[in-house]
Amino acid sequence: MKILILLISTLVVFIQRIPSLPICNLQTAKQAIPPRIFAEQTIDGSSQAIFLTRFLHNKAGILASELGRCYANVLDPNFLSQALTPLGLIFILYFIYQILAERKIIFAIIFAAVPLAAILNVPTAPIVIIYKLFAIIGLTFLLSKIE
Repeated sequence: MKILILLISTLVVFIQRIPSLPICNLQTAKQAIPPRIFAEQTIDGSSQAIFLTRFLHNKAGILASELGRCYANVLDPNFLSQALTPLGLIFILYFIYQILAERKIIFAIIFAAVPLAAILNVPTAPIVIIYKLFAIIGLTFLLSKIE
C-alpha cells in the first residue's frame, strides 16, 4: 500500500510543468547598484551628512540585498507550489521539518545551497527537479512514520 501511495504521489508531483523564475543573477544584481544608490541618496536629501549617507547606502549592502532577493525567489511559496503542486509543497514542508527535527545537516546544507544555483545562471529545470526529489524524500519520510 505504501509503495502504491509513493508511486501515485510521485506521478502527481513530477507531472507538473516547470515554471520560470525571473532573471536574477549576479550580473543583474550588479546592474541594480547604481540606480539604487542614487535613489536611496536622493531620498535622504542634502541635509544629511555625506559620511552617514555613504555608510548607509553602500555597494556591498545593496549587492547583498539584491542577491538575497534572488535567493528568496527560488524559495518563494508561490514558485514552489507551481513547480510541485500543493501536494508536493506539503511533502517538501514535511521534508524541511524532518531535516530540522532530526538534525540531518547534510540534507539541510544541500537544501540551502540549491537556491544559489539560480544566482549562478543554472536553468530553472534542474532546480525544480531537485525540489521534486526533496518532495519525494519528504513523502518517504512521512510514509516511514506510518505503521
